[in-house]
Amino acid sequence: LRVSRDGKAVQEIGASRTPDQPGAWDAVLAVPAPGSYRIDVLAEPGDPPPAASCRLTVTAPAEDKDDLSANPGYLAKLAADSGGKLISEDDLGPLLRPRVEAEPEPGKMNWTPLWDRAALLLGMLACFGTEWAVRRRQGLL
Repeated sequence: LRVSRDGKAVQEIGASRTPDQPGAWDAVLAVPAPGSYRIDVLAEPGDPPPAASCRLTVTAPAEDKDDLSANPGYLAKLAADSGGKLISEDDLGPLLRPRVEAEPEPGKMNWTPLWDRAALLLGMLACFGTEWAVRRRQGLL
């Protein structure tokens, strides 16, 4: 495989046959920088006319200084296409007020703590103790 960028060869890579898939070849490509690359499949290394070729676009990885803010135009189109609408920050307040200002309905609350049952506490202590003893016996402590 010959990898080129802007018409200049960047590197040549050898491909190897995949043993479990007849007619398949494997190659690993590591490009030095983001950009648009052309990959030519050569019959033999150094032969000029490519048997096949393809384009590969490599993008730069996201960095801390990249602008990752929302794209309002894209979000409005997405909302319209899905049958919704884009809500601005100013429209958000009235939507939240009824939920925040609503008082809870009076009702009977049934509080049942689990730790007041001695059987549960003893069962958990037995599990932890058994696990510790097994680890200790096997030298995993």
